[in-house]
Amino acid sequence: MTEGYRRRLSVAWLVLGPHAVVSHRSAALLHGLMPDPEPGATGTRPIELWVSRHTPAYPQKPWRLHRLPAGQAALPAIDVTEHLGSLVMVTSVARTVVDLSTLGLPDQVLHTAVQQAVAAGVTPRDILERSDARPGVGCCRYPGERQLLRVLAAAHDS
Repeated sequence: MTEGYRRRLSVAWLVLGPHAVVSHRSAALLHGLMPDPEPGATGTRPIELWVSRHTPAYPQKPWRLHRLPAGQAALPAIDVTEHLGSLVMVTSVARTVVDLSTLGLPDQVLHTAVQQAVAAGVTPRDILERSDARPGVGCCRYPGERQLLRVLAAAHDS
């Protein structure tokens, strides 16, 4: 990941405020869960962040804002950690894997993220607990839950 992308992450987080959290693919890059799809690129890769429902849109910015559910002002503390020397808040490794599962990525990409998370000390149980904490009722409470369970089972078997 380039220094320019790190700076853009920091600027986005500062503009959006202290409750914004770097997430999804941006968090996966910071945590080393997936390879940089655009090594050397500085301005084309969008930045993804969780924000409250009341955060204004910034259509001119290359940001993907994921809105928290109604009534939820911030992510649970267990899902957030400091990164870049406390310059930004980012989703935890376990939460990042769960967020990646909602994007419809190929199984192999998600499997690699799970492997990297386990190598970083996160257990499949940690990931399952963060998945279970997502809102919803019953099986398949969010897009990607089945895929995540399938990938975690395959990782456990290998």
